Formats: sequence, structure tokens, C-alpha cells
Amino acid sequence: MREKRSHIVEDETGKLVRALEDAVDLVTCEPVTCKQEAVAAARRMVAEGVDLVLFHVPSWAGPELVVTAAQQVAVPLLVLGNERYDSSSLVALLAACGSFDQLGIGYTRAIGDPGDPSVKDKILRAARAAFSISKLKGSTYGHIGGRCFGMYTATADPSEVQSRFAVDIEHIDQSEVIRIAETIPAKQMHKYLDWLRRNLRGLLYDGNVLTEEKLNRQIRSYLAVKEIVQERRLDFIGLKCQPELSDHYVVQCLTAALMNDPYDADGAKEPIVCACETDVNGALTMQILKLLSGGKPTSLVDVRGIDREKRLMVLANCGSMPTYFARYSFEPEDNLKAVTLMPHVFGKAGGGTTQFVCGDSKATVARLMTKTGKYWMALAEGDLVERPGPLDGIIPPFPYAFVRVNLDADRFLADYGSNHIHIVAADVKNDLVEFCRLLGLECVVYC
Repeated sequence: MREKRSHIVEDETGKLVRALEDAVDLVTCEPVTCKQEAVAAARRMVAEGVDLVLFHVPSWAGPELVVTAAQQVAVPLLVLGNERYDSSSLVALLAACGSFDQLGIGYTRAIGDPGDPSVKDKILRAARAAFSISKLKGSTYGHIGGRCFGMYTATADPSEVQSRFAVDIEHIDQSEVIRIAETIPAKQMHKYLDWLRRNLRGLLYDGNVLTEEKLNRQIRSYLAVKEIVQERRLDFIGLKCQPELSDHYVVQCLTAALMNDPYDADGAKEPIVCACETDVNGALTMQILKLLSGGKPTSLVDVRGIDREKRLMVLANCGSMPTYFARYSFEPEDNLKAVTLMPHVFGKAGGGTTQFVCGDSKATVARLMTKTGKYWMALAEGDLVERPGPLDGIIPPFPYAFVRVNLDADRFLADYGSNHIHIVAADVKNDLVEFCRLLGLECVVYC
């Protein structure tokens, strides 16, 4: 029987490779015909460090082979089959998936021609989610400072974060920012000052809150945090700022903006998630959105209100969002020409914040939260729309984001569990749903 269907196996495997070879890095093996081969193939996948194991059943295969292989790996699984009448693939897929269900093994199933856009999208969606889960595992979050302004929603149990996401939390005192900032060479600091002067739309010194001396401290603070991240090999961070640094050194808004940006005065760089107010779950959410979007910058904002008539979420936060959101360019000049650095309205120590309105773009807004100790994800998709600001009731120095969404505002406001929410300028809704499904997280989609 195997020989009679060998042409089907060859034909369907060819379709799969052609559909995926340009989109992902494939690790393949020869067809598996016994348990010993299943174990060997699975262990090879483990050794190769794959993020997702795809079980391709192009024709009949004993479900025990799929189960045996699945039990050797600890990464997300996907089972793919076809509906050809001459293949018995569907029979094999249903038997294998039913076995997984009985044994409590999580997986994704896809049925059809992998060249079909809908089937291919399902496979790639699982691959992107699995990749993000893999990258999150073993990463380190740097928690610079303690709880900010009594916000329980910004805190998290380190053991739970490690257990659920395999992320380690490293605590760092804010005094490290000041200590290292004061060692930054003047030449390096002036390089950044000149870069900002050349490229910003405006630099509004007022002789009191925002002066060149205070901006120099902000630049030194950014360079200090950048050094902390590099030396301690941190993958993403939270920075408390308020009130210790904002009252007694300088506000850290420029640090938050530039850490999250894909560039600085030294050139292109990887955006490093920096959640202000040491928001642990905010930083986790931002890191997840960054991974799912292929490395795009993300931002933390407050939910300021929902304009029901215009279907707009009004989002703004005292901490600066990355300047990337001004025009979504990876060239700093394109974005900074729409950004004004202006005096802040909080913090006795003074300093500036980046002021602009987010440009037009597709957007996903989301937030990882807990309820009675159980993690869940809130999610909505929409469009960032540029509007002139400031608006009544929104403090002028804040960067603004207006997201047009088909949102049930009453439902959202009735059960959303945080003042913070997070933005990525990309449509990753379906990927985020798959990410949550693979991790066993409840995902509430508001639109």
C-alpha cells in the first residue's frame, strides 16, 4: 500500500516545500515508517532547535507514529493533511488529531493544499506564533526600579512569569541609571544633542523645565540604560522613573522613546522594549507584539477615553512613545521632523518629552493582564489615524494615538483590567490569537 501511494507522498510533499521554502527555514526528514524512525526524526528536530514541528500526513499513516514523535518534543505542533480521496490523508489526520485530544497534547490542524492562501496563512500564522513563543522563552526582563504609583496592574509574580512564559526577571536599582549616566563621556553626549538639534521639528527650551543641561541629563540617562541592557544582556525592560528620577534627577521620557526606537544617533539598532512605570505585563505584551510583527517598535499608552460617535480610542501617556510612530519610517530623519521635544508637565526635576500625533497605519492594540491570578489577553484591531492636536482634556506635551476601532465601548470599559494598553503599527490580530491558543491563554477579542 505504501508503494502504491508513494507518488501521492512525493506530490504533496513537493507542494508543501514549494509553498513554505521562501517563507520559513525548513528542516525536513525522510518519510517515517516506524516508531524508531519517528523518535529519531523528532529528536533531530529538537537538536536543530526548531520552533514548530509540522506533522505532514499526505497519505495514511499510523496515528501512533505521530503521537510517538510528538511526545519527544516540547515545541508547538501542527498537523497537516489533504482531502484527496485517493490518499486517505484525512483519515490519518483525524485519527492523529483525535489521539492528541485524548492525550491532552496541544496542536494546530490545517487541511488542504499548502499552496492555497488560506491554508498557507494558517501554517505561517502558527509558525510566527511558535517562533515568538520560542524567542520569549529563556529571555530576561530587566526591572529597573520598583512598583510605580501603587499600580498593582503593573506588577507581576516573578515565579508566575517564569512558569507561564519562561522569562526571567532581573531586578535593578534605579540608582544604577544615575551612577552610569554620570560616567558618560561628554563627547558621546554632545553627539546625541547635535543629532536631536539637527533632526527634531522643534526643541522648545523654556529656561526652567527644559534646559540644555536637563536635556543633557536625559541623553546621559538613555545612554546609561542602553549600557545596562548591553552589559546585563537584557532582552526587554521596564523603567520606573516616577517619582525618584523624575523628581530628583530628570524625567526618563527620552529614554523610553529611544529605547523603543529602531535607531538612535549611533545608527540603526534593534528596538528594545522599554515599558515606563516598570509595567511588567506591559513590557511582556510589548515584547510579544514586537516578536509577532517581525521586530517593529511598540508602545505603552494610557486609555484616555473612547469617542463612541467617531469610534476612536484616545490613547496618550506621560511617558514618551517611540518617535517611529510619527511616520513609521526606519530612517530617523523622516520621523523626527514631525516630533517636538517640549517641556514636560510632571516631575520636579524637569526635562522634555516627545510630542507628536501618530500617523496613519494599521494597528493592533493589546494587553496581557491577570484576573485572580490567571493570565488573559485583551485584543483589538483597528487603524491609527492622524489628527491635529492637542484636544480638549489631553495634556499638550503627551504623544497622542487615535485608533479607529469597531469596539463595543461599554463591554470594553466594563471588564478591561488596566489603565495601560499597547500598540504595534501592524495587523497581528490573528497571530496573537494563535499565540495565546498555543500557550493556553484566554484571549478576549473586542473587535
